Amino acid sequence: MTTICPNRNTIACFVIGMAGSGKTTLVQRMASELSKREQSTYLINLDPAVIQIPYEPNVDIRDTLNYKDVQIEFQLGPNGAILTALNLFATRIDQLVELLESREEQVDTFVVDTPGQVEVFTWSSSGSIIAESIASSFPTVLLYVVDSPRATKPLTFVSNMIYACSIMYRMQLPLVVVLNKKDLVSTEFAQQWLSDFDTFDEAMQQLEGDYSSNLARSMALAMEEFYRVISCCSISAATGEGMDELLNCVKKAANEFSSFRGEKNHISVNEETASLERPSQATTSTTTIGASSSQETSRQRIWKKVNQPAGQSEPIQDAPLPKSLETTSLGEEENMLEEEEEYQALLDQFPTRWHSTVE
Repeated sequence: MTTICPNRNTIACFVIGMAGSGKTTLVQRMASELSKREQSTYLINLDPAVIQIPYEPNVDIRDTLNYKDVQIEFQLGPNGAILTALNLFATRIDQLVELLESREEQVDTFVVDTPGQVEVFTWSSSGSIIAESIASSFPTVLLYVVDSPRATKPLTFVSNMIYACSIMYRMQLPLVVVLNKKDLVSTEFAQQWLSDFDTFDEAMQQLEGDYSSNLARSMALAMEEFYRVISCCSISAATGEGMDELLNCVKKAANEFSSFRGEKNHISVNEETASLERPSQATTSTTTIGASSSQETSRQRIWKKVNQPAGQSEPIQDAPLPKSLETTSLGEEENMLEEEEEYQALLDQFPTRWHSTVE
């Protein structure tokens, strides 16, 4: 069961959004604006394929993994290489969390820049592991960046909101919709659509009779409950206009973090209780791969880190593992051993070389 992190002043922000929405620019702008307010930031880049970024990250996945080497090693395409790089990075997430915890007294905000392909991070196991691990130690907020010029059409706008809703409920973290101004395009239309369904319905009149318009209208009506639990702000990542509003939304979402984690814990308890009530198969002995403290699988180490009680410095040695991390047959045991050996061999080729200085 995931524990609720202790009350901490340092907030972790994951900047996510569609490709080209302005995530990296927003990270750079947040660092600049917070510096003017005499607040320190710790920047983390999780995009292994980016060539150049406008800020100096404190932790850079490119220092740990070479995207091209991963692509060649596994004969993968661009998206597959990004996903594999994140999977490998996730096996070292305990080191990252320890590093962040050591910088807590010096840092006000951790800002995480995610890959441009939003689904690679939000719908992969590695993305969930990274977010879960950081959220187990710090109040964590998702900043969903929307490219306003591309969302001027009602169908595109409601598609963005449906995706934002699915991300929030999948990751169980508070979410802030950031309407990024570009090309001097006003974002008033989006704020009105979020707050008043009648305004959105009027914009749909021009598509009356079309199947997609009827579907979009129905989905927008169903999304009204989602709009009530999210914060929305308008900002220009290029100029910094609206930064005060964004920071206020982040603080508000961070204050709501405990309620999100409490709901997730409640769900986890119900699932655990239901699994205990299922009839056990007494005839099959369960064997755990690497059960000894000296030889654990990366999945076990990550699970123990995420489920470590607040304030405990050493990982739990005898914590019971959930059923998903156990094996019930010799074939599954052999597969996991091969997977562990393959991951370890590849990790040895890419040693961790993270920056440890705070700008």
